[in-house]
Amino acid sequence: MIRAARVVRAQLRASVAMALQYRLEFAVQGALALLWIAVTLFPLLVLFGTRPEVAGWTFAEMLVVLGWFVALKGVLEGTLSPSLMQVIEHVRKGTLDFVLLKPADAQLLVSLSKIEPWRLIDLLGAGVIFGIAFQRIGRPPGLIPRSCSQ
Repeated sequence: MIRAARVVRAQLRASVAMALQYRLEFAVQGALALLWIAVTLFPLLVLFGTRPEVAGWTFAEMLVVLGWFVALKGVLEGTLSPSLMQVIEHVRKGTLDFVLLKPADAQLLVSLSKIEPWRLIDLLGAGVIFGIAFQRIGRPPGLIPRSCSQ
């Protein structure tokens, strides 16, 4: 487990170094992530600006759904999607054997071969959306649904 954590830390450091090579692109990608969060939030603001509920859903409940969407998008597009594209590139170039022969878990190396650090903005945005949603709902999230606990 400690060895896997070291591999992940090394992969993360390498990805951050690669991303920071082009600082302007890093800043632009971060700004685009913020813009995307705003664009996904805008229809909810318009829709719930005129009515308190839509099909039994309140604004706060829809914010929870949007928060999950933003968080999952950040994880998928920040780790899995770029890494899968990297695997395709390794196969195309014929360099996948070099990755598989390294003295570390090959699946971990392939799964986290490329991380896009600016996708942390999506995760932070999801955290803010969750905070606002649960503050409006009036209670923190729980493991047991409210209908089951009553």
